[in-house]
Amino acid sequence: MRRLICGWLLLLPLGAIGAEAASSSKIDEVVVSASRPGPGLWRVSKDGHELWVLGTVSPVLRKMKWEASLVEGVIDESGAVLLPPNVDLDFDIGFFGKAMLIPSALGARNNPNKAKLKDVLPPADYARFSALKLKFMPRNRSIEKRRPIMAASDLYKNAVEDVGLQLDSVTAKVIKRAAKRNKIKPTEPRLELMLNDPKVAIKELKDSSLDDLQCLQQTMTFIETDLDAAKARASAWADGNVDALKQLPLTDRRTACSGALLNSPVMRKRGFDDLPARLQAVWLDAAEKALLEHAVSFAAIPMQEVLSADGYLAALAKRGYLVEAPGE
Repeated sequence: MRRLICGWLLLLPLGAIGAEAASSSKIDEVVVSASRPGPGLWRVSKDGHELWVLGTVSPVLRKMKWEASLVEGVIDESGAVLLPPNVDLDFDIGFFGKAMLIPSALGARNNPNKAKLKDVLPPADYARFSALKLKFMPRNRSIEKRRPIMAASDLYKNAVEDVGLQLDSVTAKVIKRAAKRNKIKPTEPRLELMLNDPKVAIKELKDSSLDDLQCLQQTMTFIETDLDAAKARASAWADGNVDALKQLPLTDRRTACSGALLNSPVMRKRGFDDLPARLQAVWLDAAEKALLEHAVSFAAIPMQEVLSADGYLAALAKRGYLVEAPGE
C-alpha cells in the first residue's frame, strides 16, 4: 500500500500493473554481450575526505553487462554507501485500514466518472495516442480508461522496452552486493511523510482531474522523436562518454508528469508539492554526514543530479565542497 501511494507521489510506473505489454514490431533492438565500463566517478572532497559519485541513467541497454570493478574497488575502501533518496510515507490507520484503501488507490489510476481517454483528450492527441498504442500496446484495453499521466507511464515503459532498452537498474544489485561484502549497510536517505487523511486524500484524487495532458503529450513526443536518442544516451553511459551524455538532451517528460501530480490541489494542500527540493535536502544532509565521518564514501544518484546546474553536486559545490568530474 505504501509503495502504491509513493508511486503516485514520485511517479513510479505503477500504471503498468495488469497491462498486457505487446508489440507489433521491433525497432533496431540493442543486444549487449560485451562488458561495458559505464562512466567514471565524480569526486567530491573537503578536508581530506572524499565522496565518489556514480551518475546513473534510465533507461539502459537491455541485458547490459556492467564492468563494475572501479565502483567495487571504491566501495571496498569506503565507510559509507549512499543510495538515491526516497520517500517514507506513513499513515496511522492500522493494517486492515491500509488494506481497505488498496481498491480505491488502484481506482485513482483511472479518469473520474469512468471517462475514457477519447473523452478527455483533444482529437489530435487521441489520434497520436491511438497510433502509438497500436504500435507498442496493441492488446492492452485497460489503458483506455487510465488518466493521461498513467497512460503515459504505460506507453513509455512499453516503447523503451520495444527498442531494446530497460527501466531496471544495472547498477543497484552490484552496489548493494559490494556493500554487503564489505559489511556496509547502504544508507538510503529517506524523507519521512505522514498522510493523516489517506482515505480523504485518495477520494479527492480519485474524484478530481489532473492537469496532466502535457505529461502525455511530452511522453508521446519522446516516443515519436527521441527513442534513437535514448538508445544513444544509454550507449554513451555504457561507454563512459560523458560529453555525449551532455549533448544528448531528451524531451523532458518527467518534469511535466511530476508537475501534474505535485501541483494538483490534492498534493499542494498537504504540503507535498515541494518533494523534489525536500528530497535533495535529505540527500545533501546524508552526503555531508558521510563526508564528515568517513575518509572515503560512495554514492549513486541519477546523472541529471550530477550534471545539472541545480543538481545535487552543484548544491554540494555551493556548500564549499570541491567537485571534480572524471579525469579532472
